[in-house]
Amino acid sequence: SISTHNVLRSNGGDALMQTFNRDKGETLLFHGTGSNMIQTLVENGFDERYARLNPKGTWGLYGAGVYFGEDPAKADQYCMDTPYGKKEQPGDDGLFHMIMGRVALGSVHFCGHGVKTGTITTPPNGKDSMLAEFKKIGFREFIIYEGDYAYPEYVIQYRRQ
Repeated sequence: SISTHNVLRSNGGDALMQTFNRDKGETLLFHGTGSNMIQTLVENGFDERYARLNPKGTWGLYGAGVYFGEDPAKADQYCMDTPYGKKEQPGDDGLFHMIMGRVALGSVHFCGHGVKTGTITTPPNGKDSMLAEFKKIGFREFIIYEGDYAYPEYVIQYRRQ
């Protein structure tokens, strides 16, 4: 079970949990982005065609997908207005923003950290998404390669301490 399910249940979210499509592997996951992208994501949803290219001309470690995490601390690493983490800064309102998205993971391909898949645009082996586990640091990342498999459920605004 995805940890966000447990978080929701412990906070009285059972009614919301009943609306999930378990056959599609639907869950809530965090997506970090710059404050300058929040309005676009809310209005247009996720779009894998805008996956960030890094300076080497490749996509993220697991290819051109939309990346999510179970832990908001992982998503927070991507909450910046400048690309590639060179300068993290809040939006004009002094707040950082992330999205809790409703994500249909479908059939998941599991892979470990360090698997070099940076040029892929679909998950391998006919799967719908990928799950990368970072056991040393305790984070898991979920990658979908079709933006339509998710939509922004909540916008989270916060200040870093």
